[in-house]
Amino acid sequence: MEERLDAAAEAHRVYAAMQRLSPADRQALELVAVDGLSAGAAAAAVGVSPVALRVRMVRARRPN
Repeated sequence: MEERLDAAAEAHRVYAAMQRLSPADRQALELVAVDGLSAGAAAAAVGVSPVALRVRMVRARRPN
């Protein structure tokens, strides 16, 4: 039971942190970390260069 509560609390923290990101940074993070796309594939999917996508990933992973 305690493990479920810990998992639920962690999921809530992750969701809250993702909501604080800009839409573009959140989209980059979701495509790479959740959907499993490579940076190049994610960049092509959203119409930006791979470098721009990597910049978004750096910003998304930066602690607040």
